[in-house]
Amino acid sequence: RMIRGTDRVVSPATTVPALQGSPIDLRFEDTPVREVVHAILGDLLKLDYVIYPPIEGRVTVSTASQIAPDQAVFLLEAALQANGLAMARDARGVFHIGKPEALKGIVPTVRQAGKDALPPGQGAIVVQLRYIGAAEMASILRPLAPAEAILRVDTVRNLLVLAGNRAQAEGWLSLVATFDIDLLAGMSVGVFPLKYATVREVEAALQMMGGGARSAAAPGAPGAAAAAAAATLPENHPLFGAIRVLPIERLNSVVVIT
Repeated sequence: RMIRGTDRVVSPATTVPALQGSPIDLRFEDTPVREVVHAILGDLLKLDYVIYPPIEGRVTVSTASQIAPDQAVFLLEAALQANGLAMARDARGVFHIGKPEALKGIVPTVRQAGKDALPPGQGAIVVQLRYIGAAEMASILRPLAPAEAILRVDTVRNLLVLAGNRAQAEGWLSLVATFDIDLLAGMSVGVFPLKYATVREVEAALQMMGGGARSAAAPGAPGAAAAAAAATLPENHPLFGAIRVLPIERLNSVVVIT
């Protein structure tokens, strides 16, 4: 008997209105960061923002043609990051610019990874996984992300909570999309019934071919078949992990998964 669930483990994210406005072009050459923020957010996009001093540094931002307002804010985020600054957007849509430690009191809107593009700003990103475990995906991300980027690994809901700006999050989500696939759909399974040999004889022959050691489990002991399968290919074998041979003594057959 199966009781089908809704597949919903978190509430839908609050919809953040997209940035509206006419396309603009940017021409800033070695300009103070404060002036660039005033020009892009205030003069060009007419957005509400708060600056937390000190704001130091100089940036160069130039576009080859006119760009959408969202792309202009994306470039501004990159310029701020290059100067050790961050930008967060609160629940009312106000942008806050300053050093990361100065913005810790700001609680930005939680963003959820999905089909739509991420809204701008620093903050938490909830990533729901379908085919890969949250702990396994976190182990893949850790070498590529700062230690503080992975806020939580939720194995009950099978999701990750990440923290970063939009440029960082889009890179992490690209990696997630690469590994979060239906692994079983990519596997092939073969069942080979044996006529003239037993499962143990075939398993012993496979161990000799693979250079593996014989299993220490007694022939009639529980788990002997699983131990034999695990011992078929040693870790130094070129095909270790790419092929699994599972003997089924009751059917006198061998199952190969690859």
